[in-house]
Amino acid sequence: IADRDENVIRFRIEIDGSRVEQIGQAMFQLLLSARQSGSGATIAPSAAMAETARMAGLSAELFEGAPA
Repeated sequence: IADRDENVIRFRIEIDGSRVEQIGQAMFQLLLSARQSGSGATIAPSAAMAETARMAGLSAELFEGAPA
């Protein structure tokens, strides 16, 4: 989704993870990078993704609040 502010275009990433059944460390690193870059990212996790993130201690960084 693009937002225009004068001459600057900012992109907001929305990730639909609702059908994810398994996820690994490399994908979590990619998702964290997306959350921390540009205008950030919003991630809608599946139950499996949310549980794996919780076990890895990444729930807050990936899913809570406004995009990082």
